[in-house]
Amino acid sequence: LAAYPLVAIGLMLLIRTRRASDDWGGVIDSTIVTVGLGLVCWVFLMRPTVLDSSDPLLDRLIGLAYPLFDVLLLGLLARLVFAPGARTAAYRLVSAAVVLTLVADGAFDAITLVSEYEATALDAVWLLGYVTWGAAALHPSMRRLSEPAPQRDVPFTRRRLAALAAASLMSPGTLAAQLVLGVSLDG
Repeated sequence: LAAYPLVAIGLMLLIRTRRASDDWGGVIDSTIVTVGLGLVCWVFLMRPTVLDSSDPLLDRLIGLAYPLFDVLLLGLLARLVFAPGARTAAYRLVSAAVVLTLVADGAFDAITLVSEYEATALDAVWLLGYVTWGAAALHPSMRRLSEPAPQRDVPFTRRRLAALAAASLMSPGTLAAQLVLGVSLDG
């Protein structure tokens, strides 16, 4: 848990050095993605943890901290993806490491909500994420990763539009999933 703030600070510094000027379009885009997926995380992972009074308060706070940090890392990853800059092998490795961490944490949270966690293949996903972080740090292209990007806007591609549309539809999709799964809509 203590590593998450350090990873977040590292990603923030990386994003800051890659962009010499303000990029409000990228900030707005990453905020849309973060809020959309953060809502899903709240409804299906964080809220049940908060409402489960059978666990001690410290356990619930720790259980809540992981998804909160995951949402923060997701926002930083979205910011990194939407910002201009070199798309080196180290960039891809950093992105993959964040995604692997988010997938492993999300799966762990979902599993622990319904049963006790036992060592599974999920542990291999965390380990692969750690190896990917190490590979990114050691890759020769890591030097170029923090170089400032040229002063131009990122093009508004179909893939970017699709990602923003999907993130914008997370709220109604979450409501629909709640109805289908029978998850309570009230507090």
